[in-house]
Amino acid sequence: MLPYVAIKSRIFENGCFGEALSTYLHELAHMFGGDSSANFSRVMTEILNETLRKASLISQMQQEWDQQIEQRHAHLLGTGDIK
Repeated sequence: MLPYVAIKSRIFENGCFGEALSTYLHELAHMFGGDSSANFSRVMTEILNETLRKASLISQMQQEWDQQIEQRHAHLLGTGDIK
């Protein structure tokens, strides 16, 4: 088990769902080996297969992501934390 997955904060923006999800899934797959290992490649193939099989669910997740990002930005604008 990985103790954490590091994702750059710039990814937490509207329009970055694909990059965020692919980064997260890529990093999770490292539980099975490094980038050039056979286990890592096998797991990445399985992840890709399942992601494609669940395309409608992924689309719903992307919509929720964008809504949450918009709400976060609206909140931060309202509090003056971002300009």
